[in-house]
Amino acid sequence: MFLFSGIVTAQEDLNPVTIISQEFEPAQVAQGGEAELVVKVAIIPTWHISSHAEHDGQEATSFAITTKGASISGPIKENEPHKVMQSWGDTNYWHEDTATFRIPVKFDDTLKGKKQIRATITFQACDPKACLDIQTIKFKAPITLAEASAG
Repeated sequence: MFLFSGIVTAQEDLNPVTIISQEFEPAQVAQGGEAELVVKVAIIPTWHISSHAEHDGQEATSFAITTKGASISGPIKENEPHKVMQSWGDTNYWHEDTATFRIPVKFDDTLKGKKQIRATITFQACDPKACLDIQTIKFKAPITLAEASAG
């Protein structure tokens, strides 16, 4: 019984996905402008997460911008996922090892100066034997919103 509870606790504490970089491109835009939030994640060996855009049977990876005055403004791009045909007929699109997501973000005119934009990534990590519960990681990325010059 003690051994079993230790295994469950170890799996509950397991986080096979880590954000290794998050930055805006460009790092400075005019107030009311738009930039791409580039998020790169590392996934430990034998584990995978679903694609953002294509999935079948597993929770899709998703993003949210939680800073007031900033919002996702278009389709999220990602590096090419692996296409996996399951024996029961499903087609899955997975990221293994690393994944890079490009999220277009629009900023309201009310945001100005240097800001830390808060966001989340939500995903379900799986290995060949099981999937963990859906997880959400919070993160921040810096950007400078400069006043538009009078022209």
